[in-house]
Amino acid sequence: MEVMNKKRKKVFITDFDNTLYDWLDGWYKAIDKALVLFETKSGLTRDELVPEIRKIHTKYGTTEYENLFHELTCFIPRFKSADEFYAICDEAKKIRNESKFVNLQSYPSVKETLIKIKKAGAKVVVFTESEASSTCGRINALGFNGLIDVVYSADPKNEIFDACGTPYRFFEGVFHPKPCPENLLKIIDEIGVNKEDCVYCGDNMFKDVAMAKSAGVDDIFAKYGSDIFRQKKIERPFLDSITFWSDEMLKKEFLLYQNAPTPSYTLNNSFDEIFNYFVFDEVKSLVK
Repeated sequence: MEVMNKKRKKVFITDFDNTLYDWLDGWYKAIDKALVLFETKSGLTRDELVPEIRKIHTKYGTTEYENLFHELTCFIPRFKSADEFYAICDEAKKIRNESKFVNLQSYPSVKETLIKIKKAGAKVVVFTESEASSTCGRINALGFNGLIDVVYSADPKNEIFDACGTPYRFFEGVFHPKPCPENLLKIIDEIGVNKEDCVYCGDNMFKDVAMAKSAGVDDIFAKYGSDIFRQKKIERPFLDSITFWSDEMLKKEFLLYQNAPTPSYTLNNSFDEIFNYFVFDEVKSLVK
């Protein structure tokens, strides 16, 4: 494809989890390791723990709630004392936190592609629904510092985190989850460019592709990330079993996938396929 047939863009906006790296693999290994310890020391089974874990995730709207084990207080009577319960919770939390960012790897060609986009003078923006502290730690572990100009995520509320040198901005007040286009449009407005200058990339056709289309922004479907996510035979069912999503929401997503929008552009095998469709140019403005 000749350069003259490619679209020129100044801002690359991207999803983070399962688009730039394998989120599910890292998340599963961390929580599974912590659960094995908790099960071994408590005598509780995973079948007993899973329903209660899902209640807690539903309460907080995340599958990465840091104090998960400490809120499994319904099981305190199964321990010799509350002190023993909380001591084991502390151990499980520590192991999960230590494992969370270990051995994370970006998908092939991701880092090289981000470097190339940056060298062209374009800006790289991450838009994620994940917690700031988790995203920050993963950006640091993946070696993405300096490659991302700004991260947009939900208001961290009382969350404390080290930004690791990567700027963060938050959607204060009401957060509109993907595929609602309001936050994407707000990002573009704050950056100070036109929609035509931007392209958005993500691994979820229902959330990412649909959102970009609703916002009138060129969309890219990271099919490789979606394929890897859906091929996981152990991790994906376990995620569904403790997700904060209701059964109705999971069913709705499944049905929506059957009628998902057709992506404008698709990265079938690797991130660097983006250069088959786009050329990136310098932009001077970023955030107002």
